[in-house]
Amino acid sequence: MCNCSSLSECTAALPTREIFIANFNKLGDSTKLWVELFVCNDCGQHWIIEEGGPMDRRADMAFKISDSKNWLNYDMSSALSEWLITQHGGLSDIQCSYSGCENKALANMVVCVKHGHSEHQWSDTT
Repeated sequence: MCNCSSLSECTAALPTREIFIANFNKLGDSTKLWVELFVCNDCGQHWIIEEGGPMDRRADMAFKISDSKNWLNYDMSSALSEWLITQHGGLSDIQCSYSGCENKALANMVVCVKHGHSEHQWSDTT
């Protein structure tokens, strides 16, 4: 049985990408965005999963989606922001140290989500 229902909208594809997708079927891919679309064989949950994270020395991220038809238009920035905030233990009371940025810094850091994790693509609204 799968554990899709217990996972957040955004999660790291661990312990490895291969193990994470072992019970999934691949439905599509985008070489431009370096992502693939999967469906869980047990529950039918659709997932967008990054490919190439290990080349960046980080885990590939996986995103639960409800609209598999428009999966290439899914904006992962909000879910990824929430995941990063959780991973860092929340936000601090200090302002991000980047000039002109008014966002709160991540806990135990001096920068916000947007400026602390530039390896991910961010929209202007994060």
